Amino acid sequence: NTAGVTSNAIQKVELFVDGATTPLVALPVNGAPDFYEVTWIAPQALGVKHINAVATNYAGNTAQAAIDVEVVQGTVFTTNTTIGITDLATENQTVIFQGGTITIEGKHHFARMAVLDGAKITHAASDATTIRSFDLEVAGDVYVACNGSIEVSGRGFTGTRTWPGATGGAPNAGGSHGGRGGRFDANNESGSTYGSLFDPSSPGTAGANGGVGGGIVRITADDFVLDGNVLSNGTVTNNTPGAGGSVMLRAVGAIRGSGEIHADGVSGTTGSGGGRIALYFNALAIHRSFITAKGGLVSTDTSRTGAAGTIFLKQTAQPNGELIVHNGTNVTTRPTTLIGVGFAEASAVTSNSVTDAAATFSTPNQHTGTRLVVNGDRNVTWPIVSNDATKLTLD
Repeated sequence: NTAGVTSNAIQKVELFVDGATTPLVALPVNGAPDFYEVTWIAPQALGVKHINAVATNYAGNTAQAAIDVEVVQGTVFTTNTTIGITDLATENQTVIFQGGTITIEGKHHFARMAVLDGAKITHAASDATTIRSFDLEVAGDVYVACNGSIEVSGRGFTGTRTWPGATGGAPNAGGSHGGRGGRFDANNESGSTYGSLFDPSSPGTAGANGGVGGGIVRITADDFVLDGNVLSNGTVTNNTPGAGGSVMLRAVGAIRGSGEIHADGVSGTTGSGGGRIALYFNALAIHRSFITAKGGLVSTDTSRTGAAGTIFLKQTAQPNGELIVHNGTNVTTRPTTLIGVGFAEASAVTSNSVTDAAATFSTPNQHTGTRLVVNGDRNVTWPIVSNDATKLTLD
C-alpha cells in the first residue's frame, strides 16, 4: 500500500490451503492498518499443509506469500502444570503447551514440543542447596509461538550463593556470571565470573540484597522455530540486580524465527553481568540483534555498569565457531573474563585424559568445549568433554 493512493489500498486478503479453490477470507485487525487475521481450524489429517496467502488491492493487483504448516497431535496442556524429575508420563510424546505456566525440572525426552500463545515453560527457582534447571531432548521440532515463551528469569542463585570456586560479591554489588557485575565502590566489589562458554549450565549469581540470577535452559531438537522468546535474565530487588543465566540450544537443522534470546543482566544501584548463551545449528535465521547477554546499565558510572556475558555460535560445518562479547551501548569498565586451562606440564596422560596434579581447574565441567593444545602443536587440538579440579577428559 502506498499512502495517499486509493487504488493501492488493500481490498481483501485470502488464504488457500493445499491448493483449495475456496479461500479462507481474512478480516482487518481493528486498530492495525494493513493487518489481517483469520481463524483456521486444522484438519484431522496430520502432516504438512501448504498455505498460500493472496492480498488484492483496489486496482486488482495481487501479491502472494506462502508458508508450510505442520499439523500435529499430542498431549495438550492448558493450565498450570508441573513435570517433575521423576514424572515420565509425557516421555517420548508430542507435547502441546496451549496455556498456563509449565514448570519442568530435570531431563526429559519429547517427540515434538509446541509452546503456543499464552503458554510459558519455566523451572522452579534454585535455592540454598539445589540448582534447578531443565534439559529437554526433542526428537522432532520445537515451536514457540509469538506470545509463547520459555522463561527462567529470576530462577537462578539467590542470596550470597555462587558457583563452586567462584568468589561472592559485596551486598551492594551486581551479580556476576559470564560478565562481571558492577561494583558499588572500591570497598564493595562484585563476585568473579564463572561458567562454560561452550556448554552453559550454570545459573546467574544474585544481587546479595535481593535480586535473583537467571536460570538454566537446555534444549536439543531437530528444528527450533522461535517466534516467541527464550529468556534467562536476572531480576532486581532492593536495587541489587542478579546476573543473566544460561541458554544452550542445539538444532540438527535450523534455529529460526522472529523471536528473541536473552540472558541479560539488569539495572539497580549497580548493574549485573550478562549470562551465557550457546547455539549449535546447521542454519541460524534469527536476527543477531535479538540474541544478547548484556550487562545491566548504570548510566552515571561505568564501573557500576555490568559487563557483557558470552554468546557462542557454532554452525555445523564450522571448525571452531564464533564467540561474541558485546555489551550493546552499555559502556563499562568491568571485565568479561574468559576462562582457560593455562600452561602446565602434565603429571599423567592416558589415551583420553590429561592430569595436572597441581591444577585448580574450574569445576564441575566448566572447561567442556574448550580445545586443548598438547606440546605446543596448534595444528591438532583436543576438545575437552569433562573435567574435575585436576583432570581433563578429552574426546
